[in-house]
Amino acid sequence: MDEEEKDDAADTDDSDVSSSPEPCARQTLKAPVEPYIGHLERQRDARCALHALNHALGRPFANDEDMEFAVENVLQTAEHEGSQEKRSDHAAPNGWYSSEVIAAALATTSMRRAGKVEYKMMLRPLYERPEDIHASVGAVVNLDNRHWVAVRSIGGEIWYLDSDRREIASKLTEAQYVALVNKRRAAYPIQWADDMTASLPSASSSADSPCSPVPPLASLDTPSL
Repeated sequence: MDEEEKDDAADTDDSDVSSSPEPCARQTLKAPVEPYIGHLERQRDARCALHALNHALGRPFANDEDMEFAVENVLQTAEHEGSQEKRSDHAAPNGWYSSEVIAAALATTSMRRAGKVEYKMMLRPLYERPEDIHASVGAVVNLDNRHWVAVRSIGGEIWYLDSDRREIASKLTEAQYVALVNKRRAAYPIQWADDMTASLPSASSSADSPCSPVPPLASLDTPSL
């Protein structure tokens, strides 16, 4: 056997194989990021509120017609209460909707489809109790009165869902999530409602009460930090 053959044999010698491969032990391996497997919607026009609502619930809960029905409900409720509110306060032709409309849509869409209120948007914002996201269906988050996104906790992992991003779903660490809701204080959890077939939820002064309608956006949002 010449010298080259000896070298080849040495490369495949069983005596060189260790039961605990040292080279692998020295490598730093990153766990693969699991893809988001929930419901996702790509942005249409400025209908971020509709997409954020559906993302927060993890299902195609509402459509354009449902949101327009909720707008009319908000305006009729305001008129009944003696408040002169304009349609432009709550909706724009290209699909923007106010927080009041989102809250109303949770109730009116459920009542029209299921005959009961399935969800409620809570008045207590997430920055006051960030841990509430883990006991919620999801949450809608307003960004500077210009855009709506959603967050969801699935199996203890928090996902940020933005219909206007190329990557709609991205995972947040707990620290990133807390920073988000502390900066974007108009972040409201959506929870399962008790069977409320008798009537739609009304506004309440209790911080743990469903908010339908909720205070105007101008009073909910804080300036960008």
